[in-house]
Amino acid sequence: MFSKIGTSVLPKIVLDAKNTASRNGAMPDIPCLISRGSKVKGRLISPSEIQLDGTVEGDVHSNRVIISESGFVEGRVYATEITMKGKLVGNIYTKRIHLTAKSHVEGDVHYEELSIETGAFIDGGCRNEPFKDKVMLKTPQASAEKKEAKNAAAAAPTDAEEAGAGDAGATAPFPQRTPAAVKSRAQNATEERRPESARARA
Repeated sequence: MFSKIGTSVLPKIVLDAKNTASRNGAMPDIPCLISRGSKVKGRLISPSEIQLDGTVEGDVHSNRVIISESGFVEGRVYATEITMKGKLVGNIYTKRIHLTAKSHVEGDVHYEELSIETGAFIDGGCRNEPFKDKVMLKTPQASAEKKEAKNAAAAAPTDAEEAGAGDAGATAPFPQRTPAAVKSRAQNATEERRPESARARA
């Protein structure tokens, strides 16, 4: 799947656990390693963890990314958590990032939580903002989780249905009285209160 320097070009690589489940039914956390001396060209996507000891030319999308001291990335990195020890030329989008003393970043860092060791190099801006990776939301695993949540929501009864079921045995409310009906009842009551002599004259 991966190539040594100067070989094939890979436009897109999706690293998945092939829906292999553990005994408790959860998706196993299988890390991916780009070994030292290897070079990958194209967008790299993994729902678990990627450790980059080699070179990547393209965007990286993962839950957790570790760029080691020998690692080099030329592209954007999207991950929930990033540990930087190597070199990156491109922007970073993350929830949590730790820049070690030997890290080298040429680009903007978009983060929610940031920690920097003395000696870290950043040639770019740092912006604190919420993290969201649209590419990871479209992976097979994310799509399956979204579909499962949608089916569960559709199967659950709504508040209106529960209220209707609870009021099924209740007494039906009285019908509303129209002005004409109210006037007729008032006239009948008046006729009943009048003396019989007056009613006869009428």
